Amino acid sequence: MTDAEIRLRCHELAFERARAEQPENFLDRVAEIATWLYDRIVIVPEGSNAGQKGRGKTDKSPEIFK
Repeated sequence: MTDAEIRLRCHELAFERARAEQPENFLDRVAEIATWLYDRIVIVPEGSNAGQKGRGKTDKSPEIFK
């Protein structure tokens, strides 16, 4: 699977789960679940700074679904 396919599948799974939970802020919950899934599937190399431009040094999580 390519990275784009992994992201799409994480988003699909997150959408299904959030729909079942019926949260008050649906889109934020979808983004939260999708990021949680992606973080457990993809391991970003330590030296990689892709997607980190302008973010704080303490924030190491990739911002991929916002």
